[in-house]
Amino acid sequence: MKKNLFPILLCCLFTLVFSIKALSQSKGPSLQAAAEAAYDRAYTTEKPADQAKAFDEAASLFEKAAKAYRAEGQEEKAKSASNMAGLARQNAAHRRQMSEAAFFGPMGSLASPNYKLYSPKQARFCLLPEAGITFQNQESMEAFDGGGIDPLRQSLYSDPALMEHLFEKLGGEFLIGSYSKPATLDGFHCERSIYKGFSGGVQLSPQWQLDGSAGFNKSHITASFPMTAFQSETPEPYSFNGQLRTELRHTVASLGASYFLCTGAFRPFAGLGLHFSAVKPGVTAASIEGVSFPLETHKAYHSFGPYLAGGIAWQPGRPFLLRIVGKGYVADGPKGEHRWNGLVAVGLGVFF
Repeated sequence: MKKNLFPILLCCLFTLVFSIKALSQSKGPSLQAAAEAAYDRAYTTEKPADQAKAFDEAASLFEKAAKAYRAEGQEEKAKSASNMAGLARQNAAHRRQMSEAAFFGPMGSLASPNYKLYSPKQARFCLLPEAGITFQNQESMEAFDGGGIDPLRQSLYSDPALMEHLFEKLGGEFLIGSYSKPATLDGFHCERSIYKGFSGGVQLSPQWQLDGSAGFNKSHITASFPMTAFQSETPEPYSFNGQLRTELRHTVASLGASYFLCTGAFRPFAGLGLHFSAVKPGVTAASIEGVSFPLETHKAYHSFGPYLAGGIAWQPGRPFLLRIVGKGYVADGPKGEHRWNGLVAVGLGVFF
């Protein structure tokens, strides 16, 4: 009986040894699979505190997997698992800092010694060439020396050769204006070019972004003024209109911040900040019955004022970004008066 029992016990011992070895061999891969699952879960969790917990769990499992691999003599796999454990620990520490910082949290958090800028996984910087249309409240010859008629008289009457040429052209004496009313500029028309510029931003948090922009466009403004001529052949004077035309170059720039109302591919936003605008006159000329002559224009002027903005940003995928923005801003006119102007622009660029 004892002789028959010994082979059975020996067989059971060998079976137990091989079973233990088989179990130890399967422990490393299973621990690594669980660690990778925890690591992936950390990226799908929304709150930084929950992300930190998931990364801690992944680091612990990677360390156990490395220990199991070393016990099995698989040094390369053990080294890889150890590296992943270190990376998971770093990610966990970073997420805890994000959770504690609360950059735009309750009042007083900005003064906290622990505060750090949020480092989002998506866009950190963006750059967008833009084009659009402007709504400038300057559709008059106020950009031409305050809208007065005196510069026109000065340019005309101070040039004897021009006066003689007009005398021959009109067939007699002439004057600017009429007997019934004083001479004024009238019939204003403004033709604007497309606004062209660029904007950029630095993302400070998932909701807040620091913005800057610059661009320019041109305006062509025309107006008319009354004229009266006295021909020698006819006793009665006759009236007609002369024409004025000027070109203005508008330069704008702004610096402010935007707040995104939600996260995702489509993100509506609102913004505010400080706006700079400058107007520089170009060529200004008058025309009387086909005779043209240049006029002196006023000096360039500029102003600062607040702006309000709103729009939507669409990020279909890295690195492309499409943004539509509308902006209203306060700018000073030639006489120092405050006026609301605006622009609507579409930008297509990149974020990185």
